[in-house]
Formats: sequence, structure tokens, C-alpha cells
Amino acid sequence: MPSKEKYSILSGEQVVVGSSVNEDGRPDYLPKPATFMPLETVSNLIGNTVKLYDIRRSPDTFTRIEAKQKRLGRPLDASMPEFQDFTWISEPGVTYGMLDDRALPMAVRITPWEKVTSNQRKVMEILMEHTTMMQSIGNNASMNGGASAKDQKFKGKGEMYGMGWHLSQEPNTTVSRYASKKGEMGGVIEQETSGQLELVRSEYMNAFGSFLPGPMATMEAVAAEHNIPSFANWTWVGEPTEYTGANSLTITRRDFANALHRDNDFCSLAYGWWWVAEEFTAEVDGKSRIVFRLNPAFDHDCIPGGEFVWGEYNMGVRFQKAKGLVEIMWRGKEDPHGTLMGSEPPNATRFGTSIQLTKRGVDAIQAARRKSDPAIHIKPSHLFKVYLIYDGFVHASARSEEEATIHCRIGIRNSLGRNL
Repeated sequence: MPSKEKYSILSGEQVVVGSSVNEDGRPDYLPKPATFMPLETVSNLIGNTVKLYDIRRSPDTFTRIEAKQKRLGRPLDASMPEFQDFTWISEPGVTYGMLDDRALPMAVRITPWEKVTSNQRKVMEILMEHTTMMQSIGNNASMNGGASAKDQKFKGKGEMYGMGWHLSQEPNTTVSRYASKKGEMGGVIEQETSGQLELVRSEYMNAFGSFLPGPMATMEAVAAEHNIPSFANWTWVGEPTEYTGANSLTITRRDFANALHRDNDFCSLAYGWWWVAEEFTAEVDGKSRIVFRLNPAFDHDCIPGGEFVWGEYNMGVRFQKAKGLVEIMWRGKEDPHGTLMGSEPPNATRFGTSIQLTKRGVDAIQAARRKSDPAIHIKPSHLFKVYLIYDGFVHASARSEEEATIHCRIGIRNSLGRNL
């Protein structure tokens, strides 16, 4: 049989194919270890077109970006010369970025609306509604110059909201749920008790694992090893739990833009979704409210700018040229990243989200567990929500949140058969 010559993609070494016997003396029709997998095979494996980039760190790029955003005191935009050599991702399918050591620090998947599942749409609706009931987060480091710089002269843009567990800012408490707006507790309770938060968690992790099974498994393993309650585990009151996962899910909207920064995370991996929704005012239950709605007439192309970028890899996601749902994975505490300036019309906004194991949140969870009575050091508003479910009649007679919290613990003890 005549032989043919070709070159290995990985090593560049010349190899001979088509011979009847391999170098180890085994017939060439027998299985042997492969050294690489063609992109076409990877695409068939995960059900998406795949692009793979060899990427290199360029600390000088981030140095220039960091200096400029500090000098201007605001987020940058993609028209600036610091971004002229960037490679922009916007096409449907999966894009992976790979370093020399074969590490995979970044990945993007873009799914057109016609392929977005009904459950994914439901999750987006849950998260959009969640932002209308919650107090915004005002102390995020990336909106004030970045976790490393904390430049108080820097002013980010947009709004950020949270779901899950974080370091409490309340006196005499250690860890808490994110706080709702006044009068919105009922809607938050409905999301929690109806299983909506669990749907969010399961859809995020299923999507994450469908094109990044290794990073997804790592995030879950870290949470399980340290027994960190998931952001969806709203009933946790300090006890060991099997309902573990990322402790925090953040949601941004309304022209959100921040400083390129590194996060202060417990686990470096972060993953999130981006999409665009229509925004309008409507009367709901007799009150005028802001409403967000998925509408095919409003997609990323109606919002210029707002790119997500990696500051040392000279790469970013150009949302304006994308369609549908954009998923991004990044290494928050290792790689500088951020969102550039955008320009939203008054009737549409781009939502961005991320699930993370935050260091401050994890530290607070572990600190609460070291207390002799952990439940006392969990924010009363969370216990108050549990109290409303188990011992609702007490609410009418409670004269203060403190009193309601005391009744809450009694109600849980009586209902669950354990002393808190």
C-alpha cells in the first residue's frame, strides 16, 4: 500500500499514513491514541459551530487601558485606540480562547432567538422581574475603579442587582440575602417558594455544562467541597447543606458599564448570560410599574456599544452584531475584564448576568457557621421571609422586624422540629 505524508497539527512533525504496520508493530487498522480532535468533530460533539483562537497575554494592553480609565474617571468605549487591534466575537456558535499551556480562560456561545429554549426564556423573564423588586447594589468595586484600584473618582454606569448570599452590611449580622425594595417582599417570596430560583440555577448550570463541562464541574466541586449554599437555596439558615453552588447571581441593566478589573472571587470561574429586552411602563395590580419583555423586535443590534472585553487578551464580544442569547465564561480573579460604554434607547435595555463564588460571600457564610447560633447572624429579612411561610399569622401582631424575627425562629423551630 503506498504511503502518504502529512504534518501533525500540534507538533508539526512529519508522519506517514496509509502503511500497513504502525511504528509499534501493530496493524494500522487497530485503535490508537489520538493527539488532537478536529474542530468539525468538536462542533458535532457539542452541537455548535466552533472557533478556536490561540491567545496570548498582553499586560501592556491592560496597562494602557487601566491608565486611561483612571485618567478619565469613567468606563471606556470601543472606539478608543486602546481597542483598535481587538478581535471581536459576534457570530453564532461557540468560540474558545486557548493559551500556550492549553488552559481555556475564555469562551463565548451565541444562540439565535429561534434556538433559545422556552425554559431559557422563562429564566430571563424571572431575572428581569427580579430586578424590579430588588434594591440596586451600590458598592460594587468594578463600578468604582476596579477591585485592585478602588479609585473613588471613577464612576461606572447602569444598575446592578443581586440574588443569593453576600456579606451582610447590617449590624450584628454576618451573611444575608440581597434586600428587596419596600413593599416588594411578596413578589420575592413568590419567586422563592414557587421554584423559580431553582429553575434559574438548573438552566444556568445545564447551559454552562453543555459547552464547558470541565469548568462547570469545577465550580460545582468547589461549592460542594466548602459547603457553600447556592444562590437558589433561600431556606438555608446556617446548617450544612447538600444544596450547594455559586452563592451569588448578579444582574445588570440600563447601559451598565464598568472599569476593567479583576474580581475578588473565591473561585476564579464566572459564567453569565446577556440578552436585550423591551422596556416600558404599564399598570400592574393598580400600580404603574416598569416592565421588561422579550420581544424579537428588540435585539442587540438596537444598542450600540456595551462590549464585554478581556483586557489582556485583546478580545471582546461585540454584542451589537450578535443576535439572541450570548453566554460568556471568564476567569474573574485572574484576567482583567469589563463592560465598555454603550448607548441604550429609552425603550430597550441589555441585561447581563453572572454566577460566581464570591470571596466575601463565602467568607461570610463560613464565619456565620462558626458562631454558636448561626441563624442569629443571618440577616433578619431572610428569616422574616421564612417566618411568613411557616408562621404567617404572627406577622400581624409583630410590632417590629426584630420581634418578627424572634417569632420567625419560633415558627421555624415548631415547623421543622429543630431549635434555631
